[in-house]
Formats: sequence, C-alpha cells, structure tokens
Amino acid sequence: MYDDLLKLIDDFNERYKEEQEKAPFNLCLLDLCGANENAHTKILLQLLKYRVNESYPFLESLLERLFRDVNLEFDCRKLGITFNKDFIDGLIKDNQKAIIIENKIHYAQDQDKQIQRYVEKVKEYGIDLENIYVVILLDMAIKKL
Repeated sequence: MYDDLLKLIDDFNERYKEEQEKAPFNLCLLDLCGANENAHTKILLQLLKYRVNESYPFLESLLERLFRDVNLEFDCRKLGITFNKDFIDGLIKDNQKAIIIENKIHYAQDQDKQIQRYVEKVKEYGIDLENIYVVILLDMAIKKL
C-alpha cells in the first residue's frame, strides 16, 4: 500500500512539474519576503489555530475545501496543531483523526519513505490508519530566467 502511495506521489510530482511549466505566471508574496518552507508552514498553522469561541474558521474552511467527500471534523477540546513535531511539517489531530501536512516549496524533493515514516509516527499516537490523511502542499514558485 505504501509503495502504491509513494508511486502516486512521484507520478503526481512529475505531472505537477509538467503543468507548472504551462502556467503563464506564478506569484507567492511569502517568497518575495524570502520566506522558506518553515515560514510558510508556520504561517499556515498559525492561521489554522485561529479560534473564535469553539470554532476554528480557517481550519473548517480548509476541511470543507479539501475533504468534500469525507465528513472530517475534529473534536475542538482535543485538537492539537503542531509544527515540525517528529519532523512532520504540520500536524492537525485529535484523539481519533489526523492530517499530516507536508510542505514542498522550491522543488523540494521527497525523502526516502518520508510520508510512510510520518504515517507510522502518527499511528504511534493511537490514530488508526484509515483516519490519517496526508496533504502535500506544492508551491507555484517563480522560475528564474
């Protein structure tokens, strides 16, 4: 299963590079400020942590957009959003579900079995495999001529 997932990721990365070549322009304001992968992830996670009473509006919006076909809700009382814990760029979890966020910018390459290691680590937290989701963020970096 992990080999199939890794193959899918490799195929997706290759297709993404091909499609990116076709884009007329790309702009990321964070890149203009010299922000690296860690800064991108920290900013995203800080937004996702934004809370109003018992609601996380940015997190809820992200879940609605990315997981339309899955009823993915987190227990706000047990919610944890962490940066770079156990080398996982971003992790959103409660006691039953988790989303691993892997941030790849500036054509960063996957490490050998990187996602597999992250999934195994999250399973150690007591999360069942069928409740672990992986989101890989890819940038649209401006190519240098």
